[in-house]
Amino acid sequence: MVLLVLALAQAPIELRPGMVITQSVVVKPKTYRLSGPPITIRGDNITVDFHGATLEGSDPAGPPDEARDTAIVIEGGATITIANAHIHGYKVGILARGTRGLALLGNDVSRNWKPRLFSLVEHESLVDWLSFHHNENNEWLRFGAGIYLQDVKGGELRNNLAVGGMNAVLLVRSTGITIRDNNFSFNSGLGIGLYRSSDDTIVHNRLDYNVRGYSQGHYTRGQDSADLLLFEQSSRNVVAFNSMTHARAGRTTISSTATTSATRRRTAWRPPSAATRSSPIARGGVSTVCGVATAMRRKSSRTISTATARAWQSSTARTT
Repeated sequence: MVLLVLALAQAPIELRPGMVITQSVVVKPKTYRLSGPPITIRGDNITVDFHGATLEGSDPAGPPDEARDTAIVIEGGATITIANAHIHGYKVGILARGTRGLALLGNDVSRNWKPRLFSLVEHESLVDWLSFHHNENNEWLRFGAGIYLQDVKGGELRNNLAVGGMNAVLLVRSTGITIRDNNFSFNSGLGIGLYRSSDDTIVHNRLDYNVRGYSQGHYTRGQDSADLLLFEQSSRNVVAFNSMTHARAGRTTISSTATTSATRRRTAWRPPSAATRSSPIARGGVSTVCGVATAMRRKSSRTISTATARAWQSSTARTT
């Protein structure tokens, strides 16, 4: 009888709209067309292994700007793991609030919401420009995200995929997060965005081609897209060994000098590839170092130290 109870408890579950999960489960691998209320995870010491199950919030063949819902919401709790989920067609893939010790491992949150563009091949539309200047009331949520972490303390994002959407990962007042070995490329807004998030580690990720407002031979505006955005009191973050190429701005830091100086000091430098230096997207308008563009605004001091500038010039001279 005990063995039968244990077997039943460990049997894969099937998802349904509005389900609340409060203990570790394995999800039956299949495609779930779920809209409306999200799957909610609530409690401590919970592991949800989706085993490759797919959650679809809208018709995969439909316009991506019609996605409306959130797939998974994690409400508080501690030591929670979400693994091997495929989430497509939502405004937000995974939304976590106030969680301590969150692990997102091997998830695919690609092809979620992104807006319709009004720019044409010959000329751009100012309607397509983005603005990340306010997020006191979660204004960033209007842009959607594959993963949105709010007030999360400690955690890991590893081996996740987010391509073909608007924003891959947005961190809001989240600290102690390690983002490693992910592919957050080919999005229309941001690869990774930080708002008032400090002491995070971003290493060994692919953050390429996160760009909009580019038409070969006509305009290279970028429209405030970036591979990595560090915004508003985001300090003491370690950013190293990432690929950030073919974007209007590789790393964009917007805040006062005091806010971002610690992050700048701890950002690893390495010589850029020839492809990065020759990229018309990576060049104009901002200071580009190893394919990492830094646009400092407001009370900014010099963005590139003398030593770094000399190293850049020396590297350029050796390869031209």
